[in-house]
Amino acid sequence: MHRQYREQQAQAERHHREMMQILQQRVEPPPEQEVQPQIPRGNPVFRELCRMNPPTFEGQYEPTE
Repeated sequence: MHRQYREQQAQAERHHREMMQILQQRVEPPPEQEVQPQIPRGNPVFRELCRMNPPTFEGQYEPTE
């Protein structure tokens, strides 16, 4: 019974190590991705609308710490 438990623990540890390797590989950006120019986020139509018609804010802006 203890042997089966130890085998399960070893298998879980092996699985965990494999998952961590996969995660670390995914975190590092692939080299060909760095060459591409940065794609601006957001909807270009919405950005253009904000540029032509900037939002106005009523009242006083009080930053709260």
